[in-house]
Amino acid sequence: MLRIKNVGKIYSNNFKALTDINLEVADGEFLAVMGPSGSGKSTLINILGLLDNDYTGDYFLSNENYKHSDDATLSAVRGDEIGFVFQNFKLLNSYTVYENIEIPLIYSKTKTITDCKSVINEVIEQVGLSGKENSLPKELSGGQQQRVAIARAIVNNPDIIIADEPTGALDSKTSLEIMNIFTHLNETFDTTIIMVTHDKEVADFAMRTVYIRDGRLYNDEKSVVRS
Repeated sequence: MLRIKNVGKIYSNNFKALTDINLEVADGEFLAVMGPSGSGKSTLINILGLLDNDYTGDYFLSNENYKHSDDATLSAVRGDEIGFVFQNFKLLNSYTVYENIEIPLIYSKTKTITDCKSVINEVIEQVGLSGKENSLPKELSGGQQQRVAIARAIVNNPDIIIADEPTGALDSKTSLEIMNIFTHLNETFDTTIIMVTHDKEVADFAMRTVYIRDGRLYNDEKSVVRS
């Protein structure tokens, strides 16, 4: 379980990004976070993803509080337990599909080269990119690039995927394909997914949606579609 208690965040310019946030996300839950631009969505998921530990309050991940952990510890936890998917894909343009997906495994100390090859080939097939292993990002469509980003996020079999506007740069048809992949991961592998989106139709794929405005959570509702 993931739990934040009375979390606040103030930036150096005295901008109050988050105020008294309380939120629990159960293992295997698919949560959408919605809110207008500047509402605090990105700040919230940076904290949830252990990318920012400069905040007030407490954050517990699997009953561990990492607020005062050093960078090495946080990096190890992120690598083992959390996968990230971003709106602009964040692929390395000079790396092939295979090499982009391989990046998290390079830092893993638990897998052999043979294991890595097997896992990479498995996730490439899982996201529908078989035959594209040697392609560069510039040779792929936006939807295919996002599939690479998802494959990279899941290659270490993380417990949690944090997705920041994963369909924001995609057309409606491709967005549906990407959301079907997330739903499959959630339902088949019980992967916890926390997704920021501005699109209500995309949020409806989640089990639950929380709304944030001016740094405060102000609504929490179960999905009509998946309830």
